[in-house]
Amino acid sequence: MTDPANPRDLTLAEARKAGASRLAVNPVLPLVAARGAPGESVHVWNIGDRAHPTLLGTLGDAGAGADRQDLAFSPDGALLAAPDGNAVRLWWVSRNSPPRPAGDLPRTKGRVTALAFGPKGRTLFVGDETGTISIWDVTCPGQPDRQGASARHTDDITGLAVHPDGELAATGGLDGRIRLWDVRDQTRPVEVTALSDGNLYPGANVGFSPDGRTLAVSGTTGMRLWTVDPTAILQWLCAESPPITREQWAQYLPDRPYDPPCA
Repeated sequence: MTDPANPRDLTLAEARKAGASRLAVNPVLPLVAARGAPGESVHVWNIGDRAHPTLLGTLGDAGAGADRQDLAFSPDGALLAAPDGNAVRLWWVSRNSPPRPAGDLPRTKGRVTALAFGPKGRTLFVGDETGTISIWDVTCPGQPDRQGASARHTDDITGLAVHPDGELAATGGLDGRIRLWDVRDQTRPVEVTALSDGNLYPGANVGFSPDGRTLAVSGTTGMRLWTVDPTAILQWLCAESPPITREQWAQYLPDRPYDPPCA
């Protein structure tokens, strides 16, 4: 992708004729986890030699449905999280060895459908088919500690992403809603807003840009890019809004000195 207008194929030796419906890239090690259609196993590949990737191991069928974001590597690259029906299985991964079991999260009420690690430490966000998002501390993978949870979606959570600063999360669901969460207090995730442009996005996947300014939402009805940078949003609101006059300020805020926000 050095020249985005002319992407170049690096890997010719391995190919999946049926493609892959799930893909997670390790942020530290040259590893990729991939799964094809629902019911197929998860494969972990070493892509250090990009022309000749090496299959390191197979995790077995995770049993998830279609169009989920349900494979995730930890930010330190040491763990891979994958669903196992109503539970989550954690795996130790390394550059040249098969994945090894590291621990399991307790079973949820519904099948696990989306996973995402936070950018700081080992915090794992879990979405399930009941519409619940839960947050787990997996610093000790063998003893996961549940931090908090909230249920606002009315159906499967299909997309899950955490902002690069770790303070905001986004979810998409079969109900078509895209929700933003304040997760600064991991024991009490709070919904900030439900994004809306007049459309619903059933079954959407979500992802933040590396700089944290943009949220991408991709679903059966297409893709939308949303600005989630507070500074940019404030500038846009100020540009679209008439200035507050001294008379208006005196009418609505008589006990405060005149200090219009867009001055």
